[in-house]
Amino acid sequence: MSNEQTIKVSVIIPIYNAAEYLASALDTVLAQSLREIEVICINDASTDASRDIVLAKQKTDSRICLLEIESNAGPCVARNMGLAKASGKYVSFLDADDFFEPNMLEVLYDLAERDSLEMAVGGYDLYRNRSGSYSPAVPGDEEKQFVPGEVTSKSKKPHVIFQLTDGYVWNKLFLRSFLSEKGITFDENTRLFEDVVFTFSVMSLAERIERTDKVLMHHRVYSEQSRDRMFKKYYEQIPDVYLTMKRFLTHKGLYLPLANSFSRLSATRCYHVYNLLWIDAKIAFWNRLHNLAEALGWDDSTPTAIDDEKVKNFVVQVETYTYGQHVRRDSLGLKLRFKEFVRKQRTEKKRKDVAASIKDFFRHLFKKDDEEDPKF
Repeated sequence: MSNEQTIKVSVIIPIYNAAEYLASALDTVLAQSLREIEVICINDASTDASRDIVLAKQKTDSRICLLEIESNAGPCVARNMGLAKASGKYVSFLDADDFFEPNMLEVLYDLAERDSLEMAVGGYDLYRNRSGSYSPAVPGDEEKQFVPGEVTSKSKKPHVIFQLTDGYVWNKLFLRSFLSEKGITFDENTRLFEDVVFTFSVMSLAERIERTDKVLMHHRVYSEQSRDRMFKKYYEQIPDVYLTMKRFLTHKGLYLPLANSFSRLSATRCYHVYNLLWIDAKIAFWNRLHNLAEALGWDDSTPTAIDDEKVKNFVVQVETYTYGQHVRRDSLGLKLRFKEFVRKQRTEKKRKDVAASIKDFFRHLFKKDDEEDPKF
């Protein structure tokens, strides 16, 4: 498109060996009812026919731009390259095996323009690749607080902001100037849940977020087994995702105000992943979380932040004991109750506070004496 000012949405598509579904995905983008778009395809060193498919489509539609990465760098690098190239007012991300409804971009663009949004969220469903059937995405209980048509933000819902929607980027529209102003990009060291950090970074800073329940895109799923295999392969990286997110929130001065929502998000995800693992991986994951519990900040939330009793008990046990200690106590029928845990935490905090106060007192006393007698 010759005049960059007319580009309303930049659609960014990272591509790696996606030839089987890429053509149909591109067709749904090019057929969008919103015509003022650019389609930025980033070929991440594909070894199949993906590049040829993009080039063939490019011959018939000049809105397509093809960028190349010489060696496979992952979706974060590819998406960041797309962001750097984008010139639309808004950006949208599409995985190369998913596909849009014909009015996906128009609905979210109109919503964002009407209500001056930094992020617009659309509904989606799941496309079962094996059966060719569709099934609805089931929202969590907290998502029901995200009322369609109501503009919200962390200022209005600080304790549940990260529960209002999932961390996927492909059912959302983002204001590009907002991303640029806030310096929000994809963390290139992350290979799993890479969109979680990006999406929740946006949600932590945005003041105007809105959703529609209209199903606007279709997320292709292959099987629960393939999803579980992915978690099992990369499970060790999952705490790092939330540590990265916590560092971002801390840097922006937003961690403590949003600690309840963050703790619920990170603890719940770690609990679910733990239950997918085999015994050796369970032990390793448990002990890693035990060592990282303080860094993850699960103690920084209020006792009511995590309302799922199973998750709450998991957090208490992981923070207090190594896996071996937990198993031994469990075999003896010993349980650490949450109230007991909170009491111990408060006692420990008081002990530290008292010790710090005594230390400060003597530091002040010695400083005073030193001022009166330089030879002290």
